[in-house]
Amino acid sequence: MTEYPPPYPSPRPGEDPAGQYGNYPSSGNYPQPGGYPPPPGGYPTPPGEYRPRGGRGLAVTALVLGLLALLSCWTVFGGVVFGVLGLIFGLIAIVKARRGTAAGGGMAITGTVLALLGLIGAIAIGVVAGNWVMNHGGTDYKTCVQQANNDQAKLQKCSDDLKSSLQNVPPTTP
Repeated sequence: MTEYPPPYPSPRPGEDPAGQYGNYPSSGNYPQPGGYPPPPGGYPTPPGEYRPRGGRGLAVTALVLGLLALLSCWTVFGGVVFGVLGLIFGLIAIVKARRGTAAGGGMAITGTVLALLGLIGAIAIGVVAGNWVMNHGGTDYKTCVQQANNDQAKLQKCSDDLKSSLQNVPPTTP
């Protein structure tokens, strides 16, 4: 048998194909399985039944932002921006997960911790770098700029002096 039988025409919706089901009504008159309406308002969901929960998009967002904050904390700006956003999204996701309206509580906690570590790291690096600059010519630069009074030549001299002091090169004297 190498030949296939000819295809039968497909029945139209609500039509019994070739009378094979007898005189039963078409399946279009019955509700689909699982298509029952929810219980009347005010009644809680019975135990053991599936309770639909929200997604975990906020938790994933908090986790990604926390990772970015931790990885970019050395840039200070990236660590602070991603850290603050990660904290915000993480705390919202934790609250929603505890209420049962969203999933991903573990991811939300992890993202919040990573965002907090990135934020703390960025602030610490910023404070250390700021102190180092101030101790290596930053204070002199500040007073030099105040005394320059918008004179471009004096401002250029101030920036050259700062640059040479940061590179540990003695400033040139004209």
